[in-house]
Amino acid sequence: MNIDPRRRATWAQIWLTVFVLLTALVAVGALDHIDQVVRDAIDSHRSRALTTACRYLTDVVSPPVDAVLLATGSIWVARRQRQWWPVLVAAASGGTTFAVVLMVKA
Repeated sequence: MNIDPRRRATWAQIWLTVFVLLTALVAVGALDHIDQVVRDAIDSHRSRALTTACRYLTDVVSPPVDAVLLATGSIWVARRQRQWWPVLVAAASGGTTFAVVLMVKA
């Protein structure tokens, strides 16, 4: 699969912008209220099955699971394309995310 370099650069810019925006929102605490509202709504819901499902979803989207999915996905793409760059990009973005989360949440 051969992707036009301009298209690849556009997608990279979009995802970098999303990453920077979300990082900034987390850093200033702008998303804390949303987390609290969602958690309260789930906790007050009468369906125990839905509450359990939401808690499992939260666990699945935890940083350790995200890291495993990122690593697995990048290795799969790298093997498919027979190039190392997907693994390098995933390692760089994963490492950057890890560092930012440590700084923001410390």
